[in-house]
Amino acid sequence: MAGDKDKLLIEAVCNHTPWQLLQAILKESGLPVSKGVAHTKIALGKLLAEGKFTDKHHKKLFQLYWQTVCFGEKTVKFEQFDGSFLQRLKQAGSLIEPEINLNTINFPFKDNSANHLLDSSAKLVRSDAMEGGIWLFFASLKSLTENIELDRSYFERINKDYNLPPELFDVKAKQKTTRQFYDIVYVDFAKQLVEYRLDTVSANSTDLDEAFFALKRSFLRQVRRIPALADFECETVNLFPQISSLYNNSSHRVCELGFTVSSVTHHEKQRSGNKDLRHEVFHIAGVNKVDGIDVFRVATRELHQLGSATYESELYLPGTLKMLGSALSTLEYALIKNCLTSFDYNSMKDSLFPTSNKGMLTGAA
Repeated sequence: MAGDKDKLLIEAVCNHTPWQLLQAILKESGLPVSKGVAHTKIALGKLLAEGKFTDKHHKKLFQLYWQTVCFGEKTVKFEQFDGSFLQRLKQAGSLIEPEINLNTINFPFKDNSANHLLDSSAKLVRSDAMEGGIWLFFASLKSLTENIELDRSYFERINKDYNLPPELFDVKAKQKTTRQFYDIVYVDFAKQLVEYRLDTVSANSTDLDEAFFALKRSFLRQVRRIPALADFECETVNLFPQISSLYNNSSHRVCELGFTVSSVTHHEKQRSGNKDLRHEVFHIAGVNKVDGIDVFRVATRELHQLGSATYESELYLPGTLKMLGSALSTLEYALIKNCLTSFDYNSMKDSLFPTSNKGMLTGAA
């Protein structure tokens, strides 16, 4: 039984963790890292077959994997609820009960042998009422069209040589994916927010709209069956105004910008390295020659360290040029990427909603 759990853990970590984070996690756990995910899985499988994958390895690796389940690659929609619901939520949170037994699908692992127990509807598998908020974990089996970038990290992950011509960059592709998703709804008492955290950062907009709608519907079904919360409502937070705020005020490194100057559109990106686009000589010189710029897209990054490894978490607000043309423009979601801990995730979230956040929980191996 322990060996089965070890196999599921290795598969889950390798298949559902960004390559940069995967390397950091394995190094911190004292486990081997090879060239690309495929060779790394072989090395870990060999370690397991030889009886060298210890309980200590499992505990450490699971702890880090669980953090990625909660805070890893997320597309997040925020909704605000009225303060009159706050006390009722605190009192009734413990009454929310799972719809299916988490052990039957080997949650939090993504076990393909349990696919027949799931469908496209979000089913509640775990509920945790805590001091700072309520955590609800929903499982589903969905097909999404995901956008991927054909960069060096992608080819390293699939263990293929990076052979795009050097003059090509920012190359995108679409990939149809059918897999288990563990989407999360977190009710944040301090900020009076409901967070819908989709288990992807690359789905196209049509799929995102459907996924958010399905997740909210499942959440409201669970909450409103409690008599004290039968009238619970929440309203979507518009994140578009935060784009200019992040550009002007964020202490994190700005790594992508979309903006207009005198009806001319500009795009700037600098994810590699450690430079902030706002401090680049060309950008400063250009900004100094105009009255101001209108920013419609921004991404920020923050550097973190895990043992001897470093990685950057990212907040991306994917606004569009058309959003500048209307006072009613709405951006309903943010992408929060490459987070390994609650601190990583909450640092990005707090740059959008700067108040305290106490939601913390742990998994069970």
